[in-house]
Amino acid sequence: MNKAMEIQLEHGTLKLIPLMDGKLILAEKTNGTTTKGEILASLKKVGITQGILSECITLLPREDIQQMPVARAYYQDEPPKFEVHFGPKIQEQIIGDILEGKSIDLIDDRLLVKKDFRLVSLTKPFRTILRFPDGKSLEKTELDFRNLSVFAGTNTKARDDAIYAATEGSAFLSKWGVVHVHPVLTIKGLGEIHGRVDDQIAVKVEEDIHAHSALESPSNIFVLGMIHSSYIQAAGYVQALDGIDNTKRSDNSRIISGKSIFTSYVKNYRLIAKEKILVYGGIHQSIVISHDEVISNFIESSEIRVRNRLLTNHIRGNTRIYLGAAFFRDEAYKQRILHNQQKERQLSQKEFSIEEMRDRLEREKLGILKYLARLREEGKDKIFIDSTLTRLYNALKGSLVKLQIEIKDYERQLAEYFTQKMLLSYYIRESSFKESPQIRVLGKIDAGVIITAPNQVVKLTNPLEDVTIILDRYSGKIHFKR
Repeated sequence: MNKAMEIQLEHGTLKLIPLMDGKLILAEKTNGTTTKGEILASLKKVGITQGILSECITLLPREDIQQMPVARAYYQDEPPKFEVHFGPKIQEQIIGDILEGKSIDLIDDRLLVKKDFRLVSLTKPFRTILRFPDGKSLEKTELDFRNLSVFAGTNTKARDDAIYAATEGSAFLSKWGVVHVHPVLTIKGLGEIHGRVDDQIAVKVEEDIHAHSALESPSNIFVLGMIHSSYIQAAGYVQALDGIDNTKRSDNSRIISGKSIFTSYVKNYRLIAKEKILVYGGIHQSIVISHDEVISNFIESSEIRVRNRLLTNHIRGNTRIYLGAAFFRDEAYKQRILHNQQKERQLSQKEFSIEEMRDRLEREKLGILKYLARLREEGKDKIFIDSTLTRLYNALKGSLVKLQIEIKDYERQLAEYFTQKMLLSYYIRESSFKESPQIRVLGKIDAGVIITAPNQVVKLTNPLEDVTIILDRYSGKIHFKR
């Protein structure tokens, strides 16, 4: 934002004034009244989304305040960018195959790596970025911090500008940017008789996972048959070649994936994926939640929650779709935010403690110097055997040791904080979606389908064909594009 602009509000007018080459945005009430909600909506409408000063915005509606800064530029440490040398590439060809109902090949070979395989390579180093209120950014400096081990997870090792596999196994890159490799256990089938399986392995099931099974993996899960009425959780990918079906109508039947879910069809199931859900058959009477995209041949009588994009041929029956980030909660993300805030407070307290110890050390040093000066004035030559001086010296030495221990602990905590901050920054960067959230229906969407946006609920009274439904991020409403 380079020029001042006036925005018409419901009960007044707000003028936005950029200062310092857009680094600071000042808001001025030029007419009427306003509310905090109107101010925030106005900022979003003109693209002011970074560095929002919430406390200042709260004050601006007061009658005795006419002007107030509402957004500012800020510096942010940026994690590196990687080239990933393994895993499936969701390209237009695969998307086209899904929409044509063609099967998805098993992806386990694309995730299988040998020992010393280069998993990821550094393409951009750790950097400090100046982020402007209007979303623009300026690269300022390259950080001295080059420790790639921050992103080296289970059975991996950082070396030079890359991360390598420390063993043979199945690999995946987590949403935090940490790459892991786990050995693969291949089994014929899995049933209730096996109990809960939660070993530190990736799992390949050659036949079916039978009803009432429970399987948890810190890696990837591949099923060459079907998944029946079971609880499945994986930190990586989940793939079921022959489908996912809850014929037993078990309330505990759900699949949770830290990456993407690939399958032929889904029926009466609950699916949750941090990335994509790809179904080359149909989604029937299911609840499907994707923090990125859902791509399916067709959808029938289901609830779909999608953050970025839904792409399908047909939407049938009493389907309900929730579109946009407002309908998602990420507890792990919130916990990391709270953890980082707690670490910031601890570091602040540690800094205060170190300053106090340094001041105490300085006072003890001055005490020794004053005592030495007094001894010299008294003409004492053999001051080295003075018991008081020995006591003062030992106290000084003890305080220095305590200070050194405190500084080392501070350095450890600071490194841990920086690591967690980098992982959080990676997640925020990779989770951002530049395009507006949308639903793309290539064929027909039935009358009666309900589409829910943050500030609007639409129930279709007539069927539509070949339509794109786009969410306006600023108004929280949708519009139809034919």
